[in-house]
Amino acid sequence: MNSSVSPEEFCRAMMHDYERQWTLAQGHAQRHPLRIKMDQLEALMQDEMGEVDFERALIEGVSGDDWELGLLCADLEPRWRAARDGKPVIGT
Repeated sequence: MNSSVSPEEFCRAMMHDYERQWTLAQGHAQRHPLRIKMDQLEALMQDEMGEVDFERALIEGVSGDDWELGLLCADLEPRWRAARDGKPVIGT
């Protein structure tokens, strides 16, 4: 696999984009889907993973029992594939 971006770089970029969106939304309720994604992404970023483990975590997150993690992974998985292929991921 020949990724142009590491999982850490990708997650930092996605967190930055989520924070930008949150600021524009002026911080709605703590249970807002965007806030949930930010919290889940922060937890995911605590694990140092290589590309293969990161992809596996995203796929397992989408199909797992944790709906909050599933919400994040459903958003990140196609964006990760795009980033891995050198395509832009912000605003998609």
